[in-house]
Amino acid sequence: MFDYLSGVGAELHGQMTQVYWILLVPFVVFLTALEVIKDENPNLRDIFRRVIISVLLLYTFDWTLDAIATIGDAVTERINGLEKLSEVLANLGPNYSGHDSWFSLRETVIYIFSLAAYLVAYLGFFVATALTHFVWTILYVCSPLMILMFVSPNTTYVTASLYRGLIQVVIWK
Repeated sequence: MFDYLSGVGAELHGQMTQVYWILLVPFVVFLTALEVIKDENPNLRDIFRRVIISVLLLYTFDWTLDAIATIGDAVTERINGLEKLSEVLANLGPNYSGHDSWFSLRETVIYIFSLAAYLVAYLGFFVATALTHFVWTILYVCSPLMILMFVSPNTTYVTASLYRGLIQVVIWK
C-alpha cells in the first residue's frame, strides 16, 4: 500500500540534499558575518566545526535512519506487536449469537457499542499505520534542511528534533 512512498521520498530527499548544498555556503557566510559584527574576537572555529559535523550528519543520515528502523523493527518483532494486533483485530468483532433475545434492549445496546468499538479500533489501526508512514516520510524528506540548521548554535534544536522525531515514530509501532 505504501510501496510508492520510498521512491517519491528518495527523489524528494535527493532534491532537498541539493538544496542543502546550495544553502550551506550562504548560510555559513551569513553566520560568519554575524559573528564578526557581534564580537571583536569572532569564534569562527565553532562555525566551521559545526559545518563539518553537519556534513557528517548528512552523509551518515541514511545509515542512521536504517539503524533506527532496524532497531525499531527488531523490538516490534520481539514484542510481537503487529502480528498480535492483527489477530486481535480479526477476533475483536462483536459476537451476537442470541436469536431469541433480539428484543432485549440491554443486549442490543451492548451489541451496538461493541460494534462501534470494533470499527473505531479497526480504523484506528490503519490510521496509525498511515500516520507512521507519513511522518517518517516527511522527516526523511526534510532531513537535509533540518541537518543544515545544526550550523547555527541557535537552531541546533531543529536537528535534535529530527532524530528525536525519528525515534518517536519508531516507538509508535
